[in-house]
Amino acid sequence: MTEELNDKTPYKVPEFVVRVSGGTFHISELVLGPGDSAEQLQADIRTVDEDRWFVMVSESPEESMDSLAMIDDQLEFQVVARGVLKQD
Repeated sequence: MTEELNDKTPYKVPEFVVRVSGGTFHISELVLGPGDSAEQLQADIRTVDEDRWFVMVSESPEESMDSLAMIDDQLEFQVVARGVLKQD
């Protein structure tokens, strides 16, 4: 599954981990939209319940990262970070 970043930009961060259903997601990039703050997005990510995340697993892990997304008000996936899913 491929995600579209549209007008968003990848932003490298020191790795941090969030719980998702079935494992942990190790974030190494935030995906920032125009006017987004990396610090605020990181703080927001840390407050989301694990069952609210949708993880898009890369089809070729050696070439690209997994994506962490949420569903927005228009019922579309919004990628907020990229990294690696580690299953329990």
